[in-house]
Amino acid sequence: MEREVGDFYAAAIDEQRIEQLGATPLNPLLEKIGALGSKDDLPALLGELHECGIGGLFSADVSADARKSDVYALELTQGGLGLPDRDYYIEKQFAKERTAYRSHMQKLHNLLLLETDHTDVSASLAIEEELARGSRKLEDCTDPVANYHKLTLAELQKLTPSFDWKKYLAATHAAPLDSVVVGQPEFFKAMEAALKKHSIEDWKSYLRWHLLIGSGPLLHEAAAQETFAFYGTVLNGQPKLDPRWKRANMVSVSVAAGPGPSSSTQHCT
Repeated sequence: MEREVGDFYAAAIDEQRIEQLGATPLNPLLEKIGALGSKDDLPALLGELHECGIGGLFSADVSADARKSDVYALELTQGGLGLPDRDYYIEKQFAKERTAYRSHMQKLHNLLLLETDHTDVSASLAIEEELARGSRKLEDCTDPVANYHKLTLAELQKLTPSFDWKKYLAATHAAPLDSVVVGQPEFFKAMEAALKKHSIEDWKSYLRWHLLIGSGPLLHEAAAQETFAFYGTVLNGQPKLDPRWKRANMVSVSVAAGPGPSSSTQHCT
């Protein structure tokens, strides 16, 4: 593990190599997104993206079952947003942030995508807004009883018939299971409605955007700076991006510590 962390850190601070690579590390996943033939292929690709640490559509986490702590459960919660939570898409007080978000989306598209992959960001925004409107407010995510719904796989499939959960679970290499914990069932109903409403081209745009969100901070300096300009400065008021060695050190410590349980409220956004 020590050697792996060391190799990771060395690669993460090799600025010359990072600049030479530019956005090319995204190409394999961009090709897979572009090759999506129908919405039936979406669950498997989303599972692969989740395995790579790229978010989208919903949040999935394995942690101790809140009602039976001696076993682990797959917890599915609302997610799939590029802004911090539902209110940023809905409330008037966040109008400036929404405008800045659209601008950031366009800038990151221009920086990281080939012209052939460029799409109107409106499709991604529309999907995110629909997911946001189906999401619970943050304060409603703190009740452990209201946010715990154990469903069989058959019940989960009935909740979202347009999303093949067997394909998704196979792509994530999940261990065999007969039930999952769903945090917010109404969110998955909104997800189902969005899956039915939007075309495969809209979903390609959405997946590309979430690939950019997840990858921007790790790519060349222009992408890292643009990502920070929105998420660090606009949303959080941070004036300056840390140097790459410091960012790499923080991630290396996280890698060395290994995966740990995440609270459901972190995903209830």
